[in-house]
Amino acid sequence: MKALRNWATAVVLMSGTMAANADVIYDFSGACETVCDGVSTWTGVLDLAPSFAAGSEISSSNFVSFTLTTDGESFNSVAGSVGPFPG
Repeated sequence: MKALRNWATAVVLMSGTMAANADVIYDFSGACETVCDGVSTWTGVLDLAPSFAAGSEISSSNFVSFTLTTDGESFNSVAGSVGPFPG
């Protein structure tokens, strides 16, 4: 078993740099403290493509999805169902 592990390690090292890609996820949550029409809490999840760079504008090319939930009500938007993005 140790020989197999050493062989696998050698293959990885010889294959050069391996890149990993993952979506950029932002989680939001909070409580309403002003006029909220009965909404007291909310959560949101913004999913952006791995090509998104922090501080840059969100565009249709890096937007994956956004979900906002408020006290049982939910809004979900996925790539292709929104736009165009301003700017």
